[in-house]
Amino acid sequence: MVTKILETKLYIPVARTSLIARPRLIEHLNSGLSGKLVLVSAPAGYGKTTLISQWSSVSDRPFAWLSLDENDNDLFRFAHYLVATLQQIESELATKTQEYLERTTPFVATIPSCKVLMTWLINDIMAAETEFVMVLDDYHTIQDKSVHEAISFLIEHMPSNMILAIATREDPPLLLSRMRIRGELIEIREPDLRFEKDESGQFLEQTMDLQLSQEDIRLLEQRTEGWIAGLQLAAFTLRERKDRDVFIRSFAGDQRYIMDYLFDEVLSQQSDEIRNFLLTTAILDRLSGPVCSAVTDGEITVSRCQEILEYLEQANLFIMPLDDRRNWYRYHHLLGQALRHHLRLAMPERLAELNLRASHWFENNGFYRDAITHAIEASDISRTASLIESYVPLMAYFGQLATIAQWLDVLPAEIIRSSPWLSIARAWLLFRSGDFASLKPALIETESLLEKKAFEDSRQIAGQVAIIRGVVAAIMGKMVEAIEILGDALFNLPEQDLTARSHAQLLLASCLSWNGEFEWALSAYSKALGNSLATGHFGVLFDTLGDRARLECWLGELGQAERTCQEALQIASEHYREYGWHLPERGYIYIRYSTILGESNELEQALRYARQGIELCESWGQHELLIRGYIAIASVLVASGHPDEALSTVQQAKELASTLSPWYEARAMAAEAKAYLACGDLEPAINWAARQGYAAESQLSAESQLRFEMIECYLAYARILVAAPSQVTSSASVPGSGDFLERLLTFCESIGATGYMIEILVLQTLSLTNQGKQEPALEPLRRALILAEPEGYIRVFINEGEPIAQLLRQLAASGLMPDYLSRLLAAFNLPYPDKMQSLFEPLSERELEVLRLIAAGLSNREIAAELVVSLGTVKSHINHIYQKLDVHSRTQAIARARELDLA
Repeated sequence: MVTKILETKLYIPVARTSLIARPRLIEHLNSGLSGKLVLVSAPAGYGKTTLISQWSSVSDRPFAWLSLDENDNDLFRFAHYLVATLQQIESELATKTQEYLERTTPFVATIPSCKVLMTWLINDIMAAETEFVMVLDDYHTIQDKSVHEAISFLIEHMPSNMILAIATREDPPLLLSRMRIRGELIEIREPDLRFEKDESGQFLEQTMDLQLSQEDIRLLEQRTEGWIAGLQLAAFTLRERKDRDVFIRSFAGDQRYIMDYLFDEVLSQQSDEIRNFLLTTAILDRLSGPVCSAVTDGEITVSRCQEILEYLEQANLFIMPLDDRRNWYRYHHLLGQALRHHLRLAMPERLAELNLRASHWFENNGFYRDAITHAIEASDISRTASLIESYVPLMAYFGQLATIAQWLDVLPAEIIRSSPWLSIARAWLLFRSGDFASLKPALIETESLLEKKAFEDSRQIAGQVAIIRGVVAAIMGKMVEAIEILGDALFNLPEQDLTARSHAQLLLASCLSWNGEFEWALSAYSKALGNSLATGHFGVLFDTLGDRARLECWLGELGQAERTCQEALQIASEHYREYGWHLPERGYIYIRYSTILGESNELEQALRYARQGIELCESWGQHELLIRGYIAIASVLVASGHPDEALSTVQQAKELASTLSPWYEARAMAAEAKAYLACGDLEPAINWAARQGYAAESQLSAESQLRFEMIECYLAYARILVAAPSQVTSSASVPGSGDFLERLLTFCESIGATGYMIEILVLQTLSLTNQGKQEPALEPLRRALILAEPEGYIRVFINEGEPIAQLLRQLAASGLMPDYLSRLLAAFNLPYPDKMQSLFEPLSERELEVLRLIAAGLSNREIAAELVVSLGTVKSHINHIYQKLDVHSRTQAIARARELDLA
């Protein structure tokens, strides 16, 4: 596991028996157990940590404690520590969140949002029966926005069995005012924490073991204004002074000057050995015998260092234990700062040396973060870069990009450019931020570096560069370029690097699909699926299955697409039965499944899956996935009678897409135009289509080459062109609906996109019908039915309304596909006529034509002239019509035809 947990951060500081009891504050804290947040906010030295520690020692509830520091400004690291903190309450608590964190690999996938992480954690907490308090100490060290957002989300959705307590030197950027109004917040601040006169006396006498007069206590309390650290510092000095009265009466100044003055007094009274120990180890955030000895370069042995630490604790000087075994300690924050300040003034030349010793010890003992931190403090750029380079691949795979970004900020640009892995890390950071302009030259520099110098893992690095290039090209809609690049990535990536290979294979399959190379895409999806199953990375797994189902829909294999979605849902179900928690990644599968159910006209179930899928994808926070999802379910919403919601959904897609790429934005805008058309708002749809027409010389003209990645835009344009041809076309170079639809049909047929062929054929039917060409319109409709019947397509016909219904009834009258047409007519709420089914033999196309002419009042001779056949042929047709309709006259034939909706 990459995030090595420092158990000392989870240790609840021991409330010493000699500490002053503060019942009024404890009672106030207890009143917060009915709310959500207890906030203890005050400057350094006011006893915030001590107070909450005392509260934990007298409370009936267990406390989970996390001492924060600057390294926790990384959402993934922070989440790992929250899990470890909760497991101090119950060892099995938050194990589902822990599993989720361990299998998430955001290095090659979009990083889940803070809401996703907190949702997992909240669900875990709710599953526990224990009521507890979680303490976040030193919260002022947190500056990362995503961590603040995570805590805000946790507070907003706080489980009833948990209370959050925050100790901080400054108010956190949380919604404190809202919680005050709701009565969910208890606050303890500087005035509350100041010692009152009686408490100051007890502290000096009981804790600091000083016997002072009431007047001396009053003066010290007055000078320090109840500031506990000030009293403690004064007590350190007074212990060894004989002129206490003089010192107390001359004691004055603000906190900073008091601290400096008293520190000099205290330090000067220690032995040379203790003074040297304090200054030498002041650089350390955490102290133990071994690391302190290493920092002194062995001048003080490990055992002696341990004795000194225990002495300092027993003498109530400077330090606090970080575990109950007394292996690890830390300096009191305020005094630690003072020690480091004094060290910088007294021995500035030793700072680098001391930090390097600490860095080497932490590296040798597996504490890489501390090793890097001290290398940075030592200003040893070479060592810092080397450590980061060796550690960054693992951290990147486990999502700790925020920490990587902080580390890279301290390195000169030339150092990053000279290191391939640091360059890769910087490239991923640029990609995540969407800074594609800076990303391109960064990748060029990395590739140039590989050309100039041979590295042991050069091919793996080249593979990572290619993945980044490939995903950027794919996002931009440059599929041919992306396919070539991703092929290079797979050539270079080691076979054992299944995580990177599965992602590259998924990207390649998607690009092949969008390029119309369906057979190769299916093969690539199979490889991505195998590797994702092997690694257990459900993000890649479900994206692969969802994308494959989409491709199967393009192929017209609706049943297979449904089976693919059911396979994915079965995997999710098995995971739930085994582990007891649901996978959020199944949201994309829900969206794909909803479109399949929608096409099968199972609208209620389709709408339910669509909304659940979007909710899961929104919580997952992946913009690319959300855009795809929003576009995909718009048709389900329209079919379900929610056109306004469909429009709102695709507008969300457009907003997100505008920040991603022009290709995604074009697709979202096309979906928006279709939604406007479905809402009956023609003007914005026509305006969009007209804009496509104005650019038609390069995209839609007969000379241009169609590209499958633009199929959604082509179909949106064609649909609006059919609805309002005269308002869309503006130039002779822009094809009419008939020509354009024929080009689209030929193109889709050439690559095997049967699903789109069905839709295009239906649009051809509508286009011909709108032109009054009823008979020619039957041919593309008949062809669409032949393609659609094996897979049970319904909505592609039903969505087009009454014009298609009338033609379907006409084809049904001819006896074409009685079972399938019966289902389609039922979907229109039109019963398949029972009497039509009783016909001995269905009428032929020519007989239907003769029957309609009879109904129009034409004589036999006029019919012969109209059809350019002989009079005898007409009479023969009429006899056959009479036989099939079981009638004996023109009048009866006309009545029967009208009864059967044949004329």
